[in-house]
Amino acid sequence: AQKSLSAKSANSRGIVLIVDNLDRIVETQEIGKPSNYDEIYLNRSEMLRGLACHVIYTVPIKMVRLGATQLENNYDKPDVLPMIMIRNPDGTENKLGLDKMRELICRRIGLIEPNLLQTLEGKVDGLDFPPVFDNGQTLKNLCLMSGGHVRNLMQLIQKAIDWTDELPITKRAAKRAIEETRETYQRTVQESEWEILARACHLQQAYNDVDHLRLLLKRCLLEYRYYDQNENLQIWCNVHPLIAGIPRFQNELAKVRAL
Repeated sequence: AQKSLSAKSANSRGIVLIVDNLDRIVETQEIGKPSNYDEIYLNRSEMLRGLACHVIYTVPIKMVRLGATQLENNYDKPDVLPMIMIRNPDGTENKLGLDKMRELICRRIGLIEPNLLQTLEGKVDGLDFPPVFDNGQTLKNLCLMSGGHVRNLMQLIQKAIDWTDELPITKRAAKRAIEETRETYQRTVQESEWEILARACHLQQAYNDVDHLRLLLKRCLLEYRYYDQNENLQIWCNVHPLIAGIPRFQNELAKVRAL
């Protein structure tokens, strides 16, 4: 395959193999034996690195957070893919992040019907194509409610389409999609986790312990990264926006802030 690719293009840099969904492997471990994480990524690292091409492996979040040095000893430094920062740490909207989310939607729509890009945020006089969203605010609200998680955004849009007989996607359909997904997140949070979420939101920090890792894995907590004006890496966390709107969480957050 490498030879065939090189023959077709002189500028070819080789094949890239992406092994996805390994981050969803559930950890198991027998007493006195290494976990399946260690067995896959550490004990078999030579095999994983032995393929004659570029390879990208996804890794469980626990392995990255608690076993980062071991991973670096066997591979390159793991790249953490954070959420797109649609809000700044102070809660204000991040225009660059929102623009990037909008760009991703445009790319998806462009694959289906490029002409709809002209009516993405409402009807345009003189064009015979239906608007995709009734207005820009409906689109923006879906982006904000996704928390900057691309898959969440696409799921929200799909749910909104399910509530839409014909274009455009309306504010009402988007609201239905948001409330349906919010209910799912509310069922995901265990009773003992509300206070943990509230404290993490208040401190904008997720600790390297089992509770916070579980909430990151369930996407109840979202991690964001950016470089400040001094080129220092800043890492901060926040609760998923859908959880932020749940009264149970708001009550717990008020208690934490009152301490």
